[in-house]
Amino acid sequence: MKLRHIFLLGLILLSSVINAQQKVKNVIFMIGDLTLLQFPYVGLQKTNSSNNDITDSAAAGTALSSGVKTKNGMLGLTPDSVKTISIMELAKKNGFLTGITVTCSVTHATPAAYYAHQPHREMHEEIASDLLLSNINV
Repeated sequence: MKLRHIFLLGLILLSSVINAQQKVKNVIFMIGDLTLLQFPYVGLQKTNSSNNDITDSAAAGTALSSGVKTKNGMLGLTPDSVKTISIMELAKKNGFLTGITVTCSVTHATPAAYYAHQPHREMHEEIASDLLLSNINV
């Protein structure tokens, strides 16, 4: 089973455990610092890049958003430059409302990994264009 499928299955199972008696209505995916470890439910994921044990936020964001490891600097692409499908894109495709809330620039590598597909994180105009084309609700 591909890592992405395991990742998505894990999110579904986590949602099922939390809402065992109800249909899942919302999923909130938070990326933050160590204070999130105080929450009652926490998921962990190894986010090293495909070409280095030390990752950057573009490769880590891609791993978090899609379950696919990529090269440092790449957003929403496999190491071979094939587009990945992020959990937000998958939710949108299945009729869910989607949104991003950030404390940095929305075109920064971590949030951009949920909607952008660019070979380098410094392609700010192209990343902004991907945001406009993403049809994110909020």
